[in-house]
Amino acid sequence: MESLLLEQSKSTPFIRFDAVTGVCEIAGECYPENAGKFFGPVLEWLKQYLTSESTHELQLNVHMNYFNSSSSKAFMNLFELLEEFASAGRQVCVNWKFDSENEPILEAGEEFREELSSVSFNLVAVSEG
Repeated sequence: MESLLLEQSKSTPFIRFDAVTGVCEIAGECYPENAGKFFGPVLEWLKQYLTSESTHELQLNVHMNYFNSSSSKAFMNLFELLEEFASAGRQVCVNWKFDSENEPILEAGEEFREELSSVSFNLVAVSEG
């Protein structure tokens, strides 16, 4: 399986999902015209990766500066997929990174974390600059 790499644009985040290490990263801003269309290939890649026999763990590092409500729904779909995987006994860790002064991103992370029971979801404050 190949890794997934999507370069950052004005309205979409940088995405790197490493098929070898299981370390995945989403960073930047996310307000695409069609969040479902943008995240479609990301969710497809994850489904393939998570159902691979050799897959035992996944670490997702998310560091968003801003995302819109349709992207929030797409993130929830992504986290639900990870929850399903974790409920089956696999190791899943999400590190939700937020700039210490960006309260809306912290609050979004707290809300996502409340929806998950099997995924290890860490809120990680980082200083701006």
